[in-house]
Amino acid sequence: MPIACLTKTEERLLSFEFSSDEWKKLKREYQGMGIYMKCCNAPAIPKTSKNGVQFFAHKVNSCGTGSESEAHIRCKELIVIGARKAGWEAEPEEPGQDQMGNKWVADVLCSRRSAKVAFEVQLARQSLENFVHRTNRYKNSGVRCLWFVERKPKVNVIYQSMIRDSGGHYPDRESLPVFSIDVSDVKNPFVFFPWVMGDGPYEIPLKDFIRGALSGNLTFKDGRWRWMDCYQPPLI
Repeated sequence: MPIACLTKTEERLLSFEFSSDEWKKLKREYQGMGIYMKCCNAPAIPKTSKNGVQFFAHKVNSCGTGSESEAHIRCKELIVIGARKAGWEAEPEEPGQDQMGNKWVADVLCSRRSAKVAFEVQLARQSLENFVHRTNRYKNSGVRCLWFVERKPKVNVIYQSMIRDSGGHYPDRESLPVFSIDVSDVKNPFVFFPWVMGDGPYEIPLKDFIRGALSGNLTFKDGRWRWMDCYQPPLI
């Protein structure tokens, strides 16, 4: 369920920026607008899910893009909003490639001056090896990557893998920022920060977490990720 498409003049449209009435108007008039998917240039169709989520669909899915849950869509929307509030440019479903020509598509790619940060929402199972591989691919593109994984034991295998890989220690890694996200309330997902040296736990709304992470509230100290109420030099 992509939330972005392009017009024939290459203007980017984001589904969540349309009001309900504007979306209905777009659904009536889109055929004459030449809107298309950036990933494969296939014609785009504005749709609304049974729960009222606005998104774009491929008329013909020529690139084989997999489906995404409504929770995934909502997370991408909030990441864009939070990043923009922090003064960063934010583009959902943004493609790129590393120095070796290996392609990637970020859920949301944020940029400010020369700095670039990719945010990835991984609600399905993924091995530690794939996390490392995809993170290194971003690194080789000059992009810092931060991950969100669903706060469910059956899905959140990354933590178990990282614990085993580190010999039983807490799995925080500065080189692989991974955070748990609770999407049980699809409209209001939050990032869960565990107890750290007697502080916490924190339940930070995703939009606020993104804004803070890009504004210096997220820091890595003494082998742990920490959330600082006071400003710190941005780490990512």
